[in-house]
Amino acid sequence: MLQEEITLRYDVLDLHEVYATLSYFLGHRQEMQEYLDRARQTSLVARHNQARGRSLSFGSVGRSVAITGIDVGES
Repeated sequence: MLQEEITLRYDVLDLHEVYATLSYFLGHRQEMQEYLDRARQTSLVARHNQARGRSLSFGSVGRSVAITGIDVGES
């Protein structure tokens, strides 16, 4: 998608903001990839917990989740 198309699709953004965001992303690829990886992991944990009928509140997340291999800790 071209930068101009983004501004047409999302009318709250102007071209300057789109270019600034793309510039930041390109200059910080590793940090952005790490952020996206963490967001995916969080999403996997939430979907797994929801599928198992667990509440998504922070106080009930509980133990390690097997599909992600991460320890979400006891609250």
